[in-house]
Amino acid sequence: MSSTRIAWSCALMTVIGVAGGWWVVNAFPLREAAAQELLNAVGPLEKQAKAITPENPVPRRIYSIDPSYPNEAASVGMLPQAA
Repeated sequence: MSSTRIAWSCALMTVIGVAGGWWVVNAFPLREAAAQELLNAVGPLEKQAKAITPENPVPRRIYSIDPSYPNEAASVGMLPQAA
């Protein structure tokens, strides 16, 4: 390619990059984000919560099923990694 064509290509890519960046900033503005309001009062979900006691323990998993290992992966020598 000639140096003139390379210069025009670089100029065009720069214009496209600047225009795309301008569009993204205007499409997703971060400058007018509202501040999060922090509350010190207890909310409605916290009021409904029950304390953890021997009568009301933390829920535990009852059962689990291990996933089956694909035969195709085992045939090419890929072994499952121990967690």
